[in-house]
Amino acid sequence: GCPVCPDKYMYECTEGLLCYLKYNTATTFHTAGTCRMGSIDRPDVVVDPQLRVKYAKNLRVCDSSVFPVVPNSNTAAISITVGYKCSQFIKDCYDLK
Repeated sequence: GCPVCPDKYMYECTEGLLCYLKYNTATTFHTAGTCRMGSIDRPDVVVDPQLRVKYAKNLRVCDSSVFPVVPNSNTAAISITVGYKCSQFIKDCYDLK
């Protein structure tokens, strides 16, 4: 039964269900998308397409936080790819081969 409404099942009590959800849900997925990448002119963008942080000098973000949209899959492979691309951007910036 429901702790809020003992005479009902949990799914029949909106208040009980909301209470349950509030205290028993958590993410177990890979976090991503907290430093959105995109056109530097957009106000909701943190990093440009070369992974440079807006308004900061010599700072780049190279992990899953730059994803504009959170993928529906494991983020490991794409995060490794972002890191690799970032290393290429840095090498190009300093003419390193």
